[in-house]
Amino acid sequence: MSTWERRQEEQSRLVIAHQLKQAWRRETRIDDYYEDPARDGHVLNLNANFLGELPRLDAQFDHISMLLLDGSEYLQGVLPFLSRFPRLRQLGVMNTPLDALPAHITSLPQLNSLQLSNCRITLTPESLARLSAMHQLRSLDLNGNPLGLVPSVEALPELVALDLSNTGIERLPAGLLSRTELQAAILNDNRISTLPEAIFDLSAESSRRFDLSRNPLSRATLEKVKTYYQAHRTYLEANALPADMRDAQQLFPTFRDEQINQFIFDLPGDIEAGRVALAQLAADYQTLTEELQTWARAPALSDVERGRRTVLKELLERSWRRETPQQTRWLNSLEISSALAGELPPMSIRFEHIGGIRIEGNGRPLHLDHFLSSFNKLNVVDISDAPLGDIPAPLFNLQRLEFLGLPRCSITLSASSVRGLEGMSNLAFLDLNHNPLGLVPDFNRLPRLNRVHLRNTGLREVPTGLLSSEQHAAVDLSNNAIEYLPASLSDLPDAIARGIDLSGNPLSRQALEQIKTYCQRTGEFFSARVSTAQRTRVQQLYPTFIDSEADRFSFKLPGTMNDIDAEMGELEEEYRQLDTDLDEWILDVPTHHPILDIPLDEQTRAEQQLVRRNFKTLLKQAWRYESPEDEESLDDDLTHAVTLETPILGALPQLSARFEHVTSFELISNGTTTEVDGTLRGFTELQTLTLNKCSLQTLPTSIFNMPHLSSLDLAECRLSLTPESARSLETLNGIEFLDLSNNPLRHAPDVSHLYQLTSLHLRDAQLRAVPEGVFRLESLHTLDLSNNQIETLPNAILETATTLDSDSDLRGNPLAAHSLELLRHYYQRTGFAFYVQAATRDAQGNPLAPPLPPQEE
Repeated sequence: MSTWERRQEEQSRLVIAHQLKQAWRRETRIDDYYEDPARDGHVLNLNANFLGELPRLDAQFDHISMLLLDGSEYLQGVLPFLSRFPRLRQLGVMNTPLDALPAHITSLPQLNSLQLSNCRITLTPESLARLSAMHQLRSLDLNGNPLGLVPSVEALPELVALDLSNTGIERLPAGLLSRTELQAAILNDNRISTLPEAIFDLSAESSRRFDLSRNPLSRATLEKVKTYYQAHRTYLEANALPADMRDAQQLFPTFRDEQINQFIFDLPGDIEAGRVALAQLAADYQTLTEELQTWARAPALSDVERGRRTVLKELLERSWRRETPQQTRWLNSLEISSALAGELPPMSIRFEHIGGIRIEGNGRPLHLDHFLSSFNKLNVVDISDAPLGDIPAPLFNLQRLEFLGLPRCSITLSASSVRGLEGMSNLAFLDLNHNPLGLVPDFNRLPRLNRVHLRNTGLREVPTGLLSSEQHAAVDLSNNAIEYLPASLSDLPDAIARGIDLSGNPLSRQALEQIKTYCQRTGEFFSARVSTAQRTRVQQLYPTFIDSEADRFSFKLPGTMNDIDAEMGELEEEYRQLDTDLDEWILDVPTHHPILDIPLDEQTRAEQQLVRRNFKTLLKQAWRYESPEDEESLDDDLTHAVTLETPILGALPQLSARFEHVTSFELISNGTTTEVDGTLRGFTELQTLTLNKCSLQTLPTSIFNMPHLSSLDLAECRLSLTPESARSLETLNGIEFLDLSNNPLRHAPDVSHLYQLTSLHLRDAQLRAVPEGVFRLESLHTLDLSNNQIETLPNAILETATTLDSDSDLRGNPLAAHSLELLRHYYQRTGFAFYVQAATRDAQGNPLAPPLPPQEE
């Protein structure tokens, strides 16, 4: 042994010694198989690639539950070493000469995963019996061992994974097909020649668990595999006959073994019929190459044309051999770029594996008819920029065709091609954009058609069957000559209308009125356009609007098309008034502090004017639809949010402007904002209102004119409630979230009719009573009444329909003895005490037992 080798040996032993010490001290990672600290042990992973013996140990490693040992050909002392690990759940020994199955291993009581790979193990009848009796095994891996005998798994009911690859076995293990938990049976590279009949009765899903590759299966067995594959599209990973694989590989040199086997088993008929088909394919390929060679070398061709044909010839040959990229997992496609487009070759050979053709034309004739006849199983045809004149007749014979795209192909439809289109019952996508069609099909005859593109096709009216059916997710009729629309337009669901494009058509006033009425009801406008002057006027008022947004806005305005200008005039006046009102408010800074009532110096007033100017900018942006999107809004249409973190001194401005597109308003002040109704009365569509750290004294009256309000947060606003105002909150029947914390409320709000309320926060609110009806709200999940003066809890707390969540809180209240007793019952029933520690103990201070967690099924 050289000096370097000796140093390597010493280093390896030092590493093993260090790992063993770590393991004994429980410093290795946890084997969290059971996800139970009381049962989970530790992992020890050793790479013992050195000469000589493993260390002789006196210490026991009872806490090691997973041991992985990767040894070497010369490793010794393995069995004594393994005996120090009596509580293994998983054992893996790799590349270590054991010669026989150690008796010690088969007697480990907790072992459920055993890997002994490449260990030279040969089974005897005795060791086979011990192995077959390891009832608790879930995983067994003996790969790479010359077993001699075949293990039985009949007595291993929980077996999930079995690996007997490269073990020399000649048959399947007994009981294998009846293991209901089995997920993988790796049996490749063995001597198995026959399979039991029962394996061919398995479902496709069950058969995918088997790997029988590189076994010398008999021809009779392979006949059954072939039949099974054609019925279930799975083949146990078996290999076809070597001669067939060799012949198929010559035809398809890029195929992997898996593809070769699938191809052979998929050939029609039995094995002999498949061989005949394979021979025919070889003859077909020879014919194809000869035909393409003749076409590519036709006389009198220019050098450029000969070069194009040569490259296209090679592409077609590769395509036939399945060497071109697949468009999807299930669809082989042929793509011809514009550089190769031109006259296409006539071919007598079929490309039955090709499901899609895409040709990017360059304006040159293609001579498609004979070419397309070689592709009889197309699902997709996409040809662009080619002078076709009409739809090629062979396309009408493609019964599987689902996608047909022929944009910019100079197509004028004949009566026969219209009939042909109407007969394409599987068609789901049709693109005839930029063609002078003339005639169009009756789209009622195409029941599966989902997307239709007829942009710039010279249409003067909407084709029959379009804009009257809910089946079309997208219809592009833009840039045509359509003036009138069918009455059925108004009956379309808005989700369908969203996919219809009528832009660029000279729509009549009647059609525009139809669209305007529809848009006012649904918000959809079919991408129709108002006049340029009207669009420009909208964009001057709303500078961020793109053309389509300006058009939608115009159609959505109240009234008819004749009223658009008048409505815009009112909006322009509203915006001017908003600007004026805000300017006046900016100058009207209080002379005295609104809370302290002390005079404000000039610098403070000047700073407040700057704050108010910023407030003005934010509000004007909100009015012009420029504020951020309200991402929490439940509306289908885009709505906006206003967030103001500006400490306003005094009242917010008195405004007449409407902010109906704003659904969220948030103002965080510093205790100096005293009045908000003058601004909020214009925000009638709010769903979320947050006012924090204001000095409001009473509830803003504007909240009662917000019918869609679902979240109201008025925390720390110095609010007090009278009995009347406490009752008034019950009219906010859409409220789901209510926070009135850190306010001197004194009276609890009446929430008995707030049936949608899910979260109620009233902490530190000087309350003496629980809100009326709170424990009868079936939707309530969070209730925070902490730090109040509540003494009495109602008996209804024990009648709640749902268990309140961990954000609920009742601590910091002087609860009376009866109330504490109610909480103790609640704690014993639910395990939750609202953070009231006294409720977790009985009256004598003894801990109460919470309920046991529910049993998992």
